[in-house]
Amino acid sequence: MLIESHDFLLTQMLGRIDAIDTDIAAVDTEIEVQLDPFALAAARLDEIPGIGPVAAAILLSEIGVDMSRFPTTGHLCL
Repeated sequence: MLIESHDFLLTQMLGRIDAIDTDIAAVDTEIEVQLDPFALAAARLDEIPGIGPVAAAILLSEIGVDMSRFPTTGHLCL
């Protein structure tokens, strides 16, 4: 009886993990689609030491590619 209960619980937990993995894969795919128009900018940011593909995507999503909105580099840093 105890083993059957554990089997059931483990099956439920593994099902949840599989569902979460599927959700993460879908989000990753959508990020790639949304980032595609900015692939060149992402590649250039990725060349900076300490900035990888994830950080590049975050920077682009938060700041964008239009730096004209910042009068000076100091404004961007704030």
